[in-house]
Amino acid sequence: MKKQAIIVLALLMTFWTGNCASAKVNTVQPSRIEVFTFMHDAFQAQLKLSEAYHTRAETERVLTPYFSKSYTDQFLKENVVKEAQGYISYGGDLSPYYIPYFSYNDDTKMLYDDQKHKLYVYEYFPDETDGPVKYGDRYEMITLKLYGPQWKIVQYTFSKEKPVRSVKTLHEIKAD
Repeated sequence: MKKQAIIVLALLMTFWTGNCASAKVNTVQPSRIEVFTFMHDAFQAQLKLSEAYHTRAETERVLTPYFSKSYTDQFLKENVVKEAQGYISYGGDLSPYYIPYFSYNDDTKMLYDDQKHKLYVYEYFPDETDGPVKYGDRYEMITLKLYGPQWKIVQYTFSKEKPVRSVKTLHEIKAD
């Protein structure tokens, strides 16, 4: 009987602390610095795939902490090639699904939807005259979604118009 009581008590404590931790994560919005650091680390993970050959499992393992499964699959399909030595990304001017070259200052806007647990990070990029590829004036946006206690990048958007319209559940996260 004593052993059963200990097991029940342990299960209750696990359930109680797990629910409290989950609720806290879901209600606290991250700071701009936390999001920018996360996105920088995600970009570095993408760049790592161009430094050496990897197995398919290694490429997925490098991206998994930062990207959803579907985003990882899209990125690999568009940017990673299989060579005799393994998988590698060559990058280039047309490399979809890479984290955009955000300025990470006041020009980089961040909106939070606390009902959907999503973050929208976007910036306006004017047309560039240098380089072989021309995009024109555009907005580029990364969408992050909260999965349990962890944020993951789930979508990349490229648009001529401002990508996030007025939605009542969105509010801007301003500089600290």
